[in-house]
Amino acid sequence: MSLSITDINHQLEEFQKDILEQVVENFTTAKKKQFWTVVGRIKRMPESDNETIEKAAWIRETLHEYRFGESVPLNYFMLPLMISAILLVIGNLIYYNDDNMLYEAGMITYIAYVVIFIIY
Repeated sequence: MSLSITDINHQLEEFQKDILEQVVENFTTAKKKQFWTVVGRIKRMPESDNETIEKAAWIRETLHEYRFGESVPLNYFMLPLMISAILLVIGNLIYYNDDNMLYEAGMITYIAYVVIFIIY
């Protein structure tokens, strides 16, 4: 059964209204299944307008945030991860170039792994 774009938009508006009125907690599993069926129909359409895609994306994002919580920006993790990567490279370079400095190479590598573990 193929739905027109207006039918799909109407269904998406109903989903939005349900989420806004009843809060996401009351969005039942059956409604979620219906929503993903509508999304599948949108994906199979030869052409879909941006308004339809934005509505579906808003609903998906709202359901995702309710289930998993808000996403954390990666820029908080990039500097420590970069420092860890540099420490790992330095530790490996020391290990491969000087057999007398194994303790220092091991400690640098260990510190890098500790930073990665803390971030994780």
